[in-house]
Amino acid sequence: MRLVLPHALQRTVQALLMLPLSAWSQSGEALTLQAGTEPKSVVAVVRHSESNPCGVELQFGDGRAEKRRLEPGEAWTVPHTYSTDGQFTVKAVGTLVVRGLKTAGGCKLDASTTVAVQGNTASLATAPSASPAAAAAPGPAGAQATANPPAADETRDLLVLYHQDASGLRMVSALDGTKRLASPEALQRGYSYCIVMYPQSYAALNSASMPFQTLVQRPLDRIVSTLAGSKPGPARAMDCVQSRGNEVFLQQRPDFLLVQRQALPVLARNPKTLERYESFQTIKVETLERIVAADQARQQQAADNERQRAGQLEELATADSREHVGSLSLRLPGNEGLRYCTLSYKDATGAAVLGYAFKGADILSNSFRAHLKEQRISATVGSRPFHKAYGSVEELYLDLQKNPENCAVYVDFPKQLRMVMKAIERDQGKRRYELNEILPVAGLRDAWAQRSGHADWAASEFASSIDASSDQVKALAGLGVSSKSQFDQAVAEMKSSKYGTGNSAGEVLAYLNDKQAAPKGQTALSVKQDRERQARAAEEQQKAEERKRQADHAREFPYTATLSCGMGGRHMNLVACFSGQHTKTQLELRNGSQYKMYQAWEVGQAGRNTSEGVVIPLRANFALKAQNIHETLLLSLKVQETATGRTLYEKSAGRFGVVAAQD
Repeated sequence: MRLVLPHALQRTVQALLMLPLSAWSQSGEALTLQAGTEPKSVVAVVRHSESNPCGVELQFGDGRAEKRRLEPGEAWTVPHTYSTDGQFTVKAVGTLVVRGLKTAGGCKLDASTTVAVQGNTASLATAPSASPAAAAAPGPAGAQATANPPAADETRDLLVLYHQDASGLRMVSALDGTKRLASPEALQRGYSYCIVMYPQSYAALNSASMPFQTLVQRPLDRIVSTLAGSKPGPARAMDCVQSRGNEVFLQQRPDFLLVQRQALPVLARNPKTLERYESFQTIKVETLERIVAADQARQQQAADNERQRAGQLEELATADSREHVGSLSLRLPGNEGLRYCTLSYKDATGAAVLGYAFKGADILSNSFRAHLKEQRISATVGSRPFHKAYGSVEELYLDLQKNPENCAVYVDFPKQLRMVMKAIERDQGKRRYELNEILPVAGLRDAWAQRSGHADWAASEFASSIDASSDQVKALAGLGVSSKSQFDQAVAEMKSSKYGTGNSAGEVLAYLNDKQAAPKGQTALSVKQDRERQARAAEEQQKAEERKRQADHAREFPYTATLSCGMGGRHMNLVACFSGQHTKTQLELRNGSQYKMYQAWEVGQAGRNTSEGVVIPLRANFALKAQNIHETLLLSLKVQETATGRTLYEKSAGRFGVVAAQD
């Protein structure tokens, strides 16, 4: 994933850095150059004559290069001052310019001219001329060295090149001429990259906590995100470079190449090495240094916080405080998942340790959370967060040695935590744990209560004291009752008003609601009595309507037939009595003016299926006939009077027997 150049090639790089520029093709009106007002200065003007926006790179031949998106008809003026004498080729060439949604493809431009700098004077060495570049392929990115070596920090910049033929990096033109990715979703599936560098150049930036590859991937991800328009998928580092003597070549072609500026001339010696790679962005070494400095500051802050927590824990443990809860991360979890453990606690202490566990990953270190993310281990805490609750610290410590997978995070009070910490340090010779956040129990109990549906711990305690649900406690609070003393007062008031004699939360809620709803001059009792009278009247009306419905039904259907198939007086399956192995029978039914013959598979549609059989309402003029085909089951028919339930006809038939009734 990175190139280590041999010493011979390192000397070659230093020589290449001092070589003059090779000649470029000449240009015409697209690029003009004139002497500047300052010593050794020139003014370059690039004119864009195309009808769509496009990107251009202006190179002054001494290492300076500027990129810009040009609008149709725009003239781009750039002054420049040279620092040394010599001849320099100034070139304007089309290139991709990334500007989010305004990303532009390269202009059809390949223009150059030569300037001679002597003393304080800069003059044209050759007259500018032009040749069309529409059909000419641009040279490989970074295929030239600078005439003067860049500053020391610049030699450590990483040039980002992208592979033009990579499936996820192919560009298409929009109607306005801007260039966009043909398939942005391809980068969301991930991308590959390779770093080419001298390791000694970045020795100060490499550390165990943040390897150089991890460091570089941060700004690279941001660059790729800008190109894709969203967060890219996982990055895959590749080992892409091989060297043979003084020659360096690519053995693989990743989507992106990150090349140290100082190493670029070595790769560019063979034009085919960087063929189809285009310059894209630059990761400045200052950016990497800022990331490292911020990471070191975070680590220092974490170390300071840990020392502070250790001091706080020692003080609380000495006092055997039960007003704070903390935890120890004992091991990084594996396939078993994230497991918490504690001691057996009840009531308020139990609520505190549960509330701590409900904090989930928030109380764990950054490195622990990173491990969970990398291994795709869920940090979500369920309603029962503890894998094990031990009877004592002794039992816990013995089990940790025999079955360490039983507990990744140990939650407890300070004194118990300190006991385990000292035992680990004694037996393992060094600290093999992380001391996590130490939090006050008041907030933890509230967290537990909220997880249980209560507003806070006080509301939970109140609910327990009156045997009420969380919804009932919320309703009582809305009526001004949020403590046991207020509840007892409401119970006494309810009983004295003759409203009720109990003391349940439901009855008190009903009393308080009726009291609140009572109009002026009425009481909660009168509101309750009015409601009960209305309920009785509604019930009587409902019963009368049901009696009328039944009477109407009995007039239309004075008889009810129940057809069943089974044995021992128990209905089993009506279809079985109509469907034999070789023969099937039917149910014939005339019901008033309606007639239908039901096939074996249709008999269940004749009426309403019940546990007693198929119940068929019958009109005054009916005829019903059915034949049993089953070898062992009995087919039974019972006809009753709908209004009274009195049985008028009942018969059962064995195989080939017939049951029939008519009126």
